[in-house]
Amino acid sequence: MLGLSDSITLFTLTFVASFVAALTGGAGLFTIPLMILLGVPAPIALSTNKVGSLGLMSGGLVRLRKGDYLDWTLSIKLALLAGFFSYLGAHLLGWFDHDFLRTAAGVMVLLILLASLWFRSLGIEDLETSDRKKLLAYPICSACFFIGGFFGAGIGVITAFTMMYFRGQNIISARGNMMLPHLAMSATSLVVLDKAGFVDWKLGALLAVAMIFGSYSGTSFGIKKGPSWVKKMFEAIIAMMALALLLGN
Repeated sequence: MLGLSDSITLFTLTFVASFVAALTGGAGLFTIPLMILLGVPAPIALSTNKVGSLGLMSGGLVRLRKGDYLDWTLSIKLALLAGFFSYLGAHLLGWFDHDFLRTAAGVMVLLILLASLWFRSLGIEDLETSDRKKLLAYPICSACFFIGGFFGAGIGVITAFTMMYFRGQNIISARGNMMLPHLAMSATSLVVLDKAGFVDWKLGALLAVAMIFGSYSGTSFGIKKGPSWVKKMFEAIIAMMALALLLGN
């Protein structure tokens, strides 16, 4: 258990991370290394961060439901897929080489950054896409949910980009429509990870509270600034994430 000063530090920095990453993804880029730095074992940090993610997604959903940003039918369908595939993936914690996964995720995030910079209108406004292209979002997200069951780094970025590219959504709607699925992914995988003894619920509660307030505040700020500003933040976050993943081995 962390001491009082470490707990205050973790709470404060988690609030800041979730404020910044509410509509971009990548909060775990800051919170997981911070927990490890404070002495939390890596498997516990990776698993407990999912408790915080429940707060991150809940805070964002509460704010976004007030506007015309959510497609609930799409979100529920993806949430069902997220629950199923993350449950399967959570059983594989420890089966895969995490250094390899970090490198693979880093390469993927870097490619997303390049694509985002190339397609300047992507994510800034809603774009028309074909029905076939929209359907491709389901298997891609399902693969992300499966991996997210045991390795979360970069998953939020990849799913948000999938919504923008394959379904033509602006970045606020793209991120918003992935909040319920990511909530389901975290909740389902936590059931498995808790049975394996990888979850520190007291630490997770601290993360969740900080992320609820940070996500709600950050989402409100992002809505006021608009999709163009949020996309710039998205690109800044994924640039840092790519570096962290590729150079962190």
